Amino acid sequence: MPAPYRPGVRVSWTLIGHITFELWRYVVLTTAVLVLVTAFGATVQNYAKGLLSAVDTLKFMGLAAVPMLTYAIPFAGALAGTLAYHRLAQERELMAAQAGGMSLAALLAPAIVTGVVLTATLGLLNEQVIPRFLQKMSEVASGQAAGLISRAIERGEAVQVEGFLLYADQVFTPEVSEPGIQAHLLLLGAHLIKLDPEGNMVSWGAAERADLLVKEPREITEDDLMRSNELPGTLGSSVSEVTYIVKDAVGDTGRLADGKVGAFQDKLFMPGGGGDSPKFLTWGEMRQAYKDPDPLGPIDAARRDLAFHLALRTVIERTVRQLRAGGAVQMRGSQGETYVLRAGGIQWDDTIKAWRMTGRGIDPVVIERYTPEDGAARSIDRFEMPSGSIEANLTGTPMNRGMELLLNGENVRTAVSQGPGSDPRVGGVRETMTIGPVVVDNDPVPEFLAMSSPELLAAVAVHNENWGSEDLFLAPPTRDLRNRLEKVRKQILGKHHERIAYSLSAIILAIAGAVAAIRFQEAPPLTAYMAAFLPALGLIVAISTGQQMVDDYGPIGLPILWGGPIVLAGLVVWVSLHIGRRKG
Repeated sequence: MPAPYRPGVRVSWTLIGHITFELWRYVVLTTAVLVLVTAFGATVQNYAKGLLSAVDTLKFMGLAAVPMLTYAIPFAGALAGTLAYHRLAQERELMAAQAGGMSLAALLAPAIVTGVVLTATLGLLNEQVIPRFLQKMSEVASGQAAGLISRAIERGEAVQVEGFLLYADQVFTPEVSEPGIQAHLLLLGAHLIKLDPEGNMVSWGAAERADLLVKEPREITEDDLMRSNELPGTLGSSVSEVTYIVKDAVGDTGRLADGKVGAFQDKLFMPGGGGDSPKFLTWGEMRQAYKDPDPLGPIDAARRDLAFHLALRTVIERTVRQLRAGGAVQMRGSQGETYVLRAGGIQWDDTIKAWRMTGRGIDPVVIERYTPEDGAARSIDRFEMPSGSIEANLTGTPMNRGMELLLNGENVRTAVSQGPGSDPRVGGVRETMTIGPVVVDNDPVPEFLAMSSPELLAAVAVHNENWGSEDLFLAPPTRDLRNRLEKVRKQILGKHHERIAYSLSAIILAIAGAVAAIRFQEAPPLTAYMAAFLPALGLIVAISTGQQMVDDYGPIGLPILWGGPIVLAGLVVWVSLHIGRRKG
C-alpha cells in the first residue's frame, strides 16, 4: 500500500544544487564588482589630493580591496539571494517545488548555507587578514607628508603647509639613516614664506639649498595642543613634524626688508597617516590590549609623559626638603662631574617660574663642582652667590621625554683648587651663571618608567593625597593618560562588536535577499532587490553608527549597533513565516 502524501518533507536535490550554483555565481560576480568600486572610491580621493603617486595608487587600491570585503560580502549575499530566488519565483519553480512537498525552509537552505559560509569567511578575514591589510594601507598612506611635498615640487607647484608656503626648483631624496626620520628631502632653490591666519605674508626666506626632515607620524597629545596652536588636527589625530633647515639664507625678519639671515631652522606640521589603532589588531590582540593597553603607542606615550612629570615633581620635592632641612643635594653633570648644592632657604618664585634659593644668614648659596682628572685626582670649583634658582624642565615631546635641572646663579663668586688640600684661586665674579643640565642622584625616572599605567595613576593619587589637593602640574598628563585608557578600551569594545555584527550580517542579508525575492516575486527584479537593499543599508549604517557611539560614549552605543541586525533578523523571520503560511 503506497505511503500517504505528506507535504513539506520532500527535497529535490537537483533544485537545491541549481539554486546553490546560481547563488555562488552571483556572489562571486557581485563581490568582485563591489570590491572594485569601493576600493577605487577609497583610493581616488587620496590620489586626487596628490597624496599618492601612480605606483602607490595601484598598491593602495590592491591593499584596499581586502578590507572592502567587510562591506562587499554582506551586500553581495543580499544581491545574490535576490537575483537567484527572484528568477525561480517568477518562473514558478519555487511554487511547483512547494506543491511537490518541499517546505520553505528547504528552499531557503542554499541561502542559509551560503550565509553561514559567508559569515565564517568574513569572521576569519576580520580576525586575521583585514587588520594586516589595514596596517599595510596605513604604512603606504603614512608617507603622505614627504610624498605630497616632493610631488608638488616636481610639478612646479608651491606647497601649502599649515602657516607656510614652500617652493623649490628641484627636490632629491637622499637615504635616511637617522632613527625616527621617515624621509629626507633635499631642496635646491628653496623658498619659504610664513603666512598669518588671513593668508598674508609675514616673512620670507630663500636659500640655494634646504633640508627637510620628515619625522614618523605621531598622535597629537594634550601637551602638544597646550604648547602650540599650529598643529593641524585634534587630540588623538596623527601629525607629521617637518623640520626645515637652511645654512646660508637671505630674507627678512618680518620687516619686509631684504637681508642676510644665515642659518635658519623652523618646524612645520602636516596631517600624518598611520597611527596605532585597535583596527590594526586581531581579536586576540584586542583582547590582550583591553587587559593591558600599555604597549599601544598612544598609551605608552601618555604613560611615559606622566612618569617624567611625576619624576620631576619627586626630584623637586626631595631637593626642597633636603635644602630646607639644612642638608646638601648631590647632582651629576653630563661629563661625569659631581655637584654639591647647599642653600639656606628655597621658595617657588612664580615670576621666573623657578625655585628661588637664598643663603642662610650671612652664608651664601654654595655650589661645589668636582671634576675627575687623570688618575685619582679631581679638581674642585666653588661657586658662591647671594641667591640663585633651580629651573626644572621637561624636554622633548610626550613621545620622547627628557628631564633636566638648570642651576642659575646671580653675582657668582668663583674659586678653583686642584684637590681637597689645595689653596683656592679666586676666579672673579660673574653677574649670571648657569650650570647644567644636571640630574640628581637616585634619579626616580627608571622607577616610574617601569610602572604600568594603573600603578602610575595610583602613585599620582598617593602624591595628591600627600600634596593636600590635586597637583596642577600633574593634572594634564594624568587626565591625558586616563582619557586615552578609556578611549582605547571603548575603541576595542566597539571594534569587537562591530566585527561580530558585520560577520553575522552576511547570513542575515543572504536570507533577507532570498525572502525579499519570494515576497516580491511578481515585481521587477530591481524592486525585489531594493526591498532587501534598503534594510541592508540601514543595517550597515546602524552598525557603523553604533560603533562610533561606543567609541565616544561606551556601552551605551551597543543597543544601536545591534539594533539593526536584530530588527532585520526579526523582520526576515516574520516575513518567512507569513510566506510559509500563505504557500502551505
